[in-house]
Amino acid sequence: MNTKISTKQLSEIDIPIFASSVKTIEHSAKTLDAPWQAFSQSIQLDPGIALKILRTMGASKNPLRAEDPSLEQATMVMGVEQTVQCVKSLPRLKLLPKQAHYGMLQVISRSHHAAYQAWYWARALGDLVPEQIYLAALLYDVSEMLLWKSDCETMLQLSAQLQEQKLPRDEAQYIVLGNSVEHFSRDLARIWNLPQFLQDCLRPENIEQPRIRSVVLAVQMARLAENGWYSDELVLLLEQVADHLNKPLAQAVSEIHKLAVNAAHQVHFYNTRPAAALLPMLASPKRKKSARVATDKIPNTATNLGSIPATSSSTVARREESPANTVCLTPQKDLYEKTIKELEQNAHLLNLHNIIRTVIHGMHDGIGLNRVVFAMINRDRTHLVARYMVGTDNDPLFNRFKLGIKSPHLFTRMLEKPQSIWINDDNRKSFWPLIPNAVKNLIKTNSFLARSIHIDGKAIGLFYADRCSPSCSLDDLSYNRFRNVCQIAEKQIAHKSSS
Repeated sequence: MNTKISTKQLSEIDIPIFASSVKTIEHSAKTLDAPWQAFSQSIQLDPGIALKILRTMGASKNPLRAEDPSLEQATMVMGVEQTVQCVKSLPRLKLLPKQAHYGMLQVISRSHHAAYQAWYWARALGDLVPEQIYLAALLYDVSEMLLWKSDCETMLQLSAQLQEQKLPRDEAQYIVLGNSVEHFSRDLARIWNLPQFLQDCLRPENIEQPRIRSVVLAVQMARLAENGWYSDELVLLLEQVADHLNKPLAQAVSEIHKLAVNAAHQVHFYNTRPAAALLPMLASPKRKKSARVATDKIPNTATNLGSIPATSSSTVARREESPANTVCLTPQKDLYEKTIKELEQNAHLLNLHNIIRTVIHGMHDGIGLNRVVFAMINRDRTHLVARYMVGTDNDPLFNRFKLGIKSPHLFTRMLEKPQSIWINDDNRKSFWPLIPNAVKNLIKTNSFLARSIHIDGKAIGLFYADRCSPSCSLDDLSYNRFRNVCQIAEKQIAHKSSS
């Protein structure tokens, strides 16, 4: 993480608010007998106030807190006087330095756009509490708002990586911040005891839940749309949204464009360029995409799985070329060794959940693996389903990691006993035909690591990891460290299970 600021420091900061919000709430308190609805409408357009109200509720002992109350309910519980005083105590956006002010407005505008879209989708899908979905989308990027206030210089560096260097969002955040903004938001939501639904939305492995999927897709769409509506990435994402809404693509896109315009009209006082302003721009000509096979020549030290009936063509996998400026994560030996030490010496202080979290973050940060998943066998033992993920916050499609295990393939054979595999140039011709097409389409890379985990002789799941891009090749060191961490984790998980 950036050494200039810690999550603890971020947790002590308030998001600045619009001066107009204060005036509206003060006026409602003086002129209305029951101003709660007016309060709620103002708060929903100002994430700084929404966060402060939820933080106040999170710190309270009121039994309503456990029910994830709406903003209207929360202000009713707090009362008129406390709500007004709470709002008046917050800093004002207009007092921020110019660059921080502009950066903050962009994030707020994007967050409102995401929230408005998610709220509409929730209603279309018959959700009983669409306001809850609106609020989760509005505050999804809360850490990014706080970073603009607390460390504008660092956020300008991040913007340069995204806009000038054209780096993928995950990689740019890792380089500049040391982690994803979702990671910081997860920690902050836990510290502040924010509504559980919001905390669940910030976990990529929960995206299969329809309500959470509405939030995550809306957030990702709003992020992409603020740079234009005709990128390849947004087109693919809109296909996912249409599928989620059970609507034809053309109809879904038309509705989304109209909602973007409505969202912009609702918050004209933001005084920043909304995503809707880019709708009239024409789509640029489709760029030609090249493809190639990874060319890293590495000795095969992986595993011997024996023969398995082929389930697909023996054609060697090809992946669409990643951008030339993709940055490979740098392995950090000190973090790898810290992970090993934590697992070997302090595992007795951790529960199963934290053991696995320690492992996947150690693989990501210490070994330099871009995407890490721990997939568990479900209760009826028909599928491997992702339960823990890191490095996938900005990839809603990959977050739907789910694999059937009723038919024979590479991973079902791996589940027969504890074993590891590294798919590379030396063994790809033999093993690639044994990988389900669903996995190939999901991972979009032809080199990865995997290790099955068994407890008391019974498979419970497996770890999967890769480096996304062919230009960021795996090697002997990364494979051996991956296997070592998995073996230690399996030992500690078995110990916890038996105690």
